[in-house]
Amino acid sequence: MDGVVLFLPQEIITNILKFLPVKSLIKFQCVCKDWKNLIKTPSFIAAHLHHSTQLGPHLLLRPLTSYGHRLTSHVLQLYFLDCKIQIVKVPNLPVVDGEVRIVGSSNGLLCFQIGYIYSDRTFSPRFYLLWNPAFKEVRHVPVTFPDFDRDGPRVFGFGFGFSPIVNDYKIVVVTLYQAMDHDVQNHPVVYSLRIGSWKQIEVGILRGIILRYNLGFTMNGFIFWLGYKQDCAVMISFDIAMEEFALMPMPSVVQDYSLGVTITEFEHRLALLFSKSRSFELWVLDKGTGGSGERWSWAKKYTSSHSGLFIAITIWRNEIVGMYYPRQHERLNFGGIVLSNFTNTELNVLSSELHKIYYYVESLVPVS
Repeated sequence: MDGVVLFLPQEIITNILKFLPVKSLIKFQCVCKDWKNLIKTPSFIAAHLHHSTQLGPHLLLRPLTSYGHRLTSHVLQLYFLDCKIQIVKVPNLPVVDGEVRIVGSSNGLLCFQIGYIYSDRTFSPRFYLLWNPAFKEVRHVPVTFPDFDRDGPRVFGFGFGFSPIVNDYKIVVVTLYQAMDHDVQNHPVVYSLRIGSWKQIEVGILRGIILRYNLGFTMNGFIFWLGYKQDCAVMISFDIAMEEFALMPMPSVVQDYSLGVTITEFEHRLALLFSKSRSFELWVLDKGTGGSGERWSWAKKYTSSHSGLFIAITIWRNEIVGMYYPRQHERLNFGGIVLSNFTNTELNVLSSELHKIYYYVESLVPVS
């Protein structure tokens, strides 16, 4: 066998590399120039992302402390599928006198909103930060959209997501003003990662709607929020490609669940988790056909009850993730983040402390 040179076709090399974690691929860029160039190509990045997506997302948990949303230690905890914990430090995060929020997670990119500037009635973000924690790449996004000056308190609706139609990642910020006469005015702006700038977009159906003070849920090129219009609960969708808002139907049961309604995903479909005291329900959006074409309707798929207070947050690995506050006489004598499966009411503890929870998929997607 002396003098024989082993050769693997490029297709086989590509298929092998796309199954490897990002940490290994970063090291393998030093093997040869061809591998370094391959790993940076859009086609390989897309193939690697597709494989990571098929494996299912990790849970990203951010501890909630007495400092509220302030990320004093600049640390995130990532729960992987085998429930091992990896501590990840946020790089190049300046010390700010304000708050740090995770606006969203999409295809391995995390979007942070850094710091509020507080005044008597208003507050504003100082800048945004896009970060790929696996690839260790960071991009600062300055706030250059107009600072609309109106009377009344100002709150925000946030969102971050990707549209394969336009191959672009976008940050959405909805600024709402409620004047003393209760008139609600909305000013949505969008940042395009591909173009690198902010722009104001049409209000559309957002007129008169107050978004709940929460983050949008991203799925299949859309961002979804919950809100209110004339004291009625509504769901709002944002088409990332078309940059348009739309109203979506809501189950009538939403009015009965005062503890919380959460948007999530179940079996690749949009879903809602309704929590009320010691019970919760899972509703899934189904698509059908009618005389006027496509019709959407909600169907209840699951209901469960617990002896303690259980607030459903999201679905992960076909289990319900929730916050649990047990009764004192139970063996489980502490609250925290737990998993509840669909076959029984047994609870598995993920963490004895409360966290903000997000989906996360490892990727090579660049932020530059």
